[in-house]
Amino acid sequence: MKCNSCGMIVNENWKYCPNCSKKIKDNKKIFIILSVVFILIICFVVFQIIKKNVPINESYLKKSLSNKYDEKFSELYYVKSIDNPDTDLDCDGSSFGTIKGEGTKEYYKVYSESNDIEFFVYYDTSDKDKNVYDTYENYLNRRESLLEIYDITKKYLRENIIKFSISYDSDDKLIEITSRSQLNNILSNFSDEDISNFSNSSGTFYENIYINVNEDIFDFSKNNYYTIKKINSEIVKLKNKYYFSMAILFNNNAKIEFDRLDEEPYVYDQFANNKAWGEKFDDFVMRTEY
Repeated sequence: MKCNSCGMIVNENWKYCPNCSKKIKDNKKIFIILSVVFILIICFVVFQIIKKNVPINESYLKKSLSNKYDEKFSELYYVKSIDNPDTDLDCDGSSFGTIKGEGTKEYYKVYSESNDIEFFVYYDTSDKDKNVYDTYENYLNRRESLLEIYDITKKYLRENIIKFSISYDSDDKLIEITSRSQLNNILSNFSDEDISNFSNSSGTFYENIYINVNEDIFDFSKNNYYTIKKINSEIVKLKNKYYFSMAILFNNNAKIEFDRLDEEPYVYDQFANNKAWGEKFDDFVMRTEY
């Protein structure tokens, strides 16, 4: 081999050139390193070409989910494909130039046997990187959180005075919950409203929870101050895991809300001459009359 500095023929075992005293570089190692880098670049390019040409189908989606969650998903069904300007997935989109079945986002329903829950997976057909998105973890957190809220209200509030309701669609239609199993069934099964709400809220699901109490807000607040504070502390913990809106509604058109940023409950009474509009619950309870 030759010295890289002066060109003299040298032994590959020599560390320094006897002619110019420069350190002899190991060209074999450099060649090997460059070869490995070149092979990696070629492999990456080939992988991208293969990935680009692999069609996204049910098999592709199942494999993507299995790799992500280390779980086998056997049940996966096409739901709909639509992408309207108003993101209303219930209309066919013809008035916007988009027909159902010809949109850019493809939605599939998936079932997890291990957690007994349905969720959906979707992708954008215009995405060259073929990114796949799903609501699996979101739905698990959603179910766990709302069931816990149900348990909290049953624990702290008297059974005979409350009515638990949720709203999970854009029309704010209330669904009265009469049992824990009913709520679990709603939160474990897929619905078209789920897709609409998830899309409209930029990657998050949203729930409105209402506890109807058949009493006057002032008397109830006075008699259940510590109970409300306990419920609020429990709700604050859950909000770190899943976002929702919760309020206790009373028979005199007033309510206590639990979704303020300062993590304190607030009282609203928009139909009683603004007696308590956005008043902190602690201040409301300190009143002598209402």
